[in-house]
Amino acid sequence: QYIKSEYLEDKEFNIDGKKRFYTMPEGIIDTRNGSTRLQVIEREKGVGKSTLDHLFKKSPIQANQVIVLAPTYYRISQAEAVESLGQQCFKDKKIKKAKRMNAEQEINIWPRAPLKDQFDFEVVELSDQIQHVQINSYASQQNRPTFYWPLVIFLDAKGCVIEGAGGFKNHDTDASMIHFKKLEGVIRIPVHTQYLLMTPLLSAPDTPNYVLSNQGQLKLIALR
Repeated sequence: QYIKSEYLEDKEFNIDGKKRFYTMPEGIIDTRNGSTRLQVIEREKGVGKSTLDHLFKKSPIQANQVIVLAPTYYRISQAEAVESLGQQCFKDKKIKKAKRMNAEQEINIWPRAPLKDQFDFEVVELSDQIQHVQINSYASQQNRPTFYWPLVIFLDAKGCVIEGAGGFKNHDTDASMIHFKKLEGVIRIPVHTQYLLMTPLLSAPDTPNYVLSNQGQLKLIALR
């Protein structure tokens, strides 16, 4: 007879509902030999699956979700982006090994400070079905939060610059029991974009009250 895995998880693999007891150390009573006194305790039911799902399951992306760009959102022309980056095309190994993000998918990125003083960036390959991407940046700590907030550059299939975007922060969210404070923003993906390149900013017009860093944590969410 087969039993659904969801039922087993809910019952914590205790179908008969019998009480469970465990032997646990109560404390050291012989410091020389390390002997311990043991006690028998009854096992209590753990955190339910519904609670874990509520805390960690990603929110479903609605087909009719209204996407609003920040009032400070601005596009960076191809010429300005190339001048800012110092190059028009990228053949770096990061491009060849870039993570691919498909529609309705999330990707986590943990940028780290480069070992050498050189131009550093993160890159993700995008499905051609993606029209908007939400960027969440999480604070590195609670007391003195810093954020990795990027300049975004869109690259074509050859790794060459199409244009860029900035000023896309929509709002911020206070810390919760599962994450530190975060910044949120949405970018519009231009036609023919295959790669999303991000390089850290020292300051940005949409984050005047925050300390920016070249390391942190990002979550990219493909909206549609």
